[in-house]
Amino acid sequence: MKLLLSSFGLGAQVLFRDYFYRMPAVSMWAFGPVLVPDYPVVFLFESFVIDARTVEILHGKDKKGYYGEMRGLVQALDEAGRLNVVDFETILRPYEPQIIASVEYDIRNLDRWRRPLEESSAKWHQFAALAKEVLYKRGDVLREQTSYTDEERALMSVLDLGYYGRGVASTPERTIGALLENWKQRMPSEQREYVRKIAADYFSYVASNLCLSEVLDVVIHDWADMAPLYRKKLELALRMTRPEEKQVEQVRQLFEVVFPDFRPRSATSIVKALDDPRIEKLRSLVDSAVNGGTAFDTEFANRTLREVLRAERRREAVRRVAGWITFPIQFFPVFGTLIDVAANAGIEAFTKRQARRGKEWFYLVSDISHS
Repeated sequence: MKLLLSSFGLGAQVLFRDYFYRMPAVSMWAFGPVLVPDYPVVFLFESFVIDARTVEILHGKDKKGYYGEMRGLVQALDEAGRLNVVDFETILRPYEPQIIASVEYDIRNLDRWRRPLEESSAKWHQFAALAKEVLYKRGDVLREQTSYTDEERALMSVLDLGYYGRGVASTPERTIGALLENWKQRMPSEQREYVRKIAADYFSYVASNLCLSEVLDVVIHDWADMAPLYRKKLELALRMTRPEEKQVEQVRQLFEVVFPDFRPRSATSIVKALDDPRIEKLRSLVDSAVNGGTAFDTEFANRTLREVLRAERRREAVRRVAGWITFPIQFFPVFGTLIDVAANAGIEAFTKRQARRGKEWFYLVSDISHS
């Protein structure tokens, strides 16, 4: 399967000219000390597609700090031959008339979009609050030494501006949701224009990514707050979501309950894990959840940990018994020592395989985990 790393603001004409412009999406459930890639999703895919302009900006001097971990992941994917760099705008150019027609249709039916936009806004504000809390705590320390960096100021600026446009200031009484609630009533022309500009850029961005998904046959990886807009767009188009998107939801849920603080030791370690045979065990488990065979909840997490601990205790007991069995061999000069080392190595490998059988996916993630 292939994953499209989104380029935020693609297709936008007015807004989105801020810190996140043309940058790939990151996790909205974790922040600190930098922006965190959506690592669980990486385990599901064999190859990745990214925009050439995004790569250029990602490696620029303005993104050296908080996007550093994402930059490392992209570089590791590239070095492993798993990254395909293309020009999104060139690919989209033949489809511009269809994208424009799609946006115009949605603008004519704006009242349908109130709830998706409100849901999207709520998700963004949750992330912004999380990120600002980390940044302001860091700022308290920084103020004792120096000042915020230019990158930190740019990041805090967009977090403070609010959701609507991520480049257009908004207040509770000026949210799109509040304005769309009274969309069919009389309102000042400047307010209508304000709503149309913001909505048009969001619609264009979503339509552009959906077009890329069809043309390149890829799954879209975007900011989580965009999900309500994709769902609404597909609903209006009488289209179903791709089956892989259910796998993405389930793998995130799996990591949330079993590895809530997962960070790999390095970007290289998670990319190398894609070549590990145990990756298929993880993907099969996710497929089972998609098909209703497994529920990734607290009980699943507790049961998994109990089974792992029980298996490790059994493994330790077998090792102790094996040690006593092979102990007399050590008394034979030279060859006895060599045989003892070989026997213990064989027993260790066997007991390890036996203990980890059925939980290969757990040990794969544990082996590359930072903690």
